Amino acid sequence: MLAERRAGANGERVAPGGGDTARHLGARVPVVSICIVTHNACDHVRRCLGSIRRHSHVPHELIVVDNASGSETRELLRSQPDLKLTLNGDNLLWAAGINQAIRMADPGSDYLLLLNPDVEVLADNWLEVMLQIFAAEPKVGVVGTAHNYAPAAPMFGWIDGSCFMVRHALMREIGLLDAERFPWAGAPALWCARAWKAGWRYRVVNPKDRLLHHSIGASRREYRSDDRLPAGVFRAVPSLCDIMLECRIDARPVRHPRRQLDRTFAWIRYFGRSMLAPPMMHGVTAGGGAEPAE
Repeated sequence: MLAERRAGANGERVAPGGGDTARHLGARVPVVSICIVTHNACDHVRRCLGSIRRHSHVPHELIVVDNASGSETRELLRSQPDLKLTLNGDNLLWAAGINQAIRMADPGSDYLLLLNPDVEVLADNWLEVMLQIFAAEPKVGVVGTAHNYAPAAPMFGWIDGSCFMVRHALMREIGLLDAERFPWAGAPALWCARAWKAGWRYRVVNPKDRLLHHSIGASRREYRSDDRLPAGVFRAVPSLCDIMLECRIDARPVRHPRRQLDRTFAWIRYFGRSMLAPPMMHGVTAGGGAEPAE
């Protein structure tokens, strides 16, 4: 059940009112609509929102859809003066929540940024780096900081949903994420394939540009051992080959032993990065390179 009261009426849906984001919006129309879905993980949410405010210098708006968090997280969100906020009575999972946030975005914004709540921004030019890639390559529709590699040509993977910036006009053209089939995982892969079929490409930010830190799985770790995870969490996701064939893309499996080995031991890489660049590193800047998709 979705409560949709406006600000001032016990705030189930709260309109923005001043604060850092509003001050950034000189002309009132944001360049980037930052869309976040939360479920508990209050400390991560606090750090995420704080880091966005500290490091964002492009006109933007902050949109949060909360999926039935506990009182601590909800009080934190209600206390934020600059959010477009919706509080769901049930946990609708990520894809349905992010679709809600997309619908709440200012129709005049140029880009949507789907961002996980367990992300902490490290670089002062994090938005500029991604926007520069769009400016340099007009046929790039999606840019992100993490690439989910798959041994399947021609896409070889997709942009991870943890930081997924897309042209707003392209989202209107392709349509929202498929929350019915892929409520928890898989929706970004299908969306990228649909965009690819329409002639758009994706790009990954150069890994040397440490734009943010992602504490993977923070919300899921909030579930207690006696909690039942929503059924949608366990829904099987097809392979990228199957997704491409569904989208009528000529797909073929490939063998990349080095990339497969790298994927197998990706957790070691993520652990190493978290040790070298832990959260709360302020004042870090990054360049503007991009790593093209294969």
